[in-house]
Amino acid sequence: MSTNSNSSFSRLTGARQTMMSWARRVYSFDEVPEIYKNAYEALVGNADSPPYSLVVPSQSKLWTIKPIEKLFCMTGETLYVLEEVGEQVVTAGYPFQDIYSLELGNILLYSWFSINAKTSAGSDAVLRVEFNEANLRHFEPFFDKMRPAPGELNQPEQKVELAKFDYLSNENFKFMNFSRKSLVRGEKVIHSFYQPGKRRSVVSLFGHGIYRSIFVDHITILTDKELILIGDADGIAENKRSRYGGVRNFIPLRSLASLTLEEQPDNLLSLTFQGKAGFHLVRLFDASQRDAVEALKKAVESLAG
Repeated sequence: MSTNSNSSFSRLTGARQTMMSWARRVYSFDEVPEIYKNAYEALVGNADSPPYSLVVPSQSKLWTIKPIEKLFCMTGETLYVLEEVGEQVVTAGYPFQDIYSLELGNILLYSWFSINAKTSAGSDAVLRVEFNEANLRHFEPFFDKMRPAPGELNQPEQKVELAKFDYLSNENFKFMNFSRKSLVRGEKVIHSFYQPGKRRSVVSLFGHGIYRSIFVDHITILTDKELILIGDADGIAENKRSRYGGVRNFIPLRSLASLTLEEQPDNLLSLTFQGKAGFHLVRLFDASQRDAVEALKKAVESLAG
């Protein structure tokens, strides 16, 4: 009896904590947390109804700690984040045109997004938000504004663009699907290059090799509007990587400042994507792929200008 009670209590508290960690839509001014009402009303003015807004709890790992909530609000062409700091409410604005990169990550139910941007106040900033994957749909309106606007493309033309990833069906089926889903309608694929991951044997135990990942599988996609980098989640064991999870980075071409290709130890090449607001991303490649990597670099530079 005691064991069943404890088990039921664990499930109940776990479910309660999961629900507490869910983002929720704000449909009326009454649903705005009291601490944020004055700052929120100052943003939205005399609007008849709230603009698209979310209350987003922090992803606390301890069920005994009440998650701290932030309020996200999209007005006009700016994403505002209201946060309680001490006894004050701090408001930060992120104009969509000044967001230089967007990262979306997912490992099982744990998800996050981060942006590099210039705030409305003119300072460079990084915003990272963790959330439950079940709430992804609530964040998608924000992501849509950070990505290129959908363009006109008829069905046959769209199929041509999606078919450019057919070569991945035998290489990495998950990445093929990720690549197709990552395209905004109307984007045209200029170049794509898939690099399988690379491992190194570190020890042999009872006749079985133990390997360490040097870098994970990844693909770089250049479209006429942005650069898309897709990869497996790094820093976790292979057997814990979700079959469907991964990390995607979206960089508008206007955000790229430079690309640098360098030789690295262990027959590796590093390609660094340097962007505005001080952010940079590095991708490792096998040195045997130098020609393909140089072609990729040249293609990106020709569009990024």
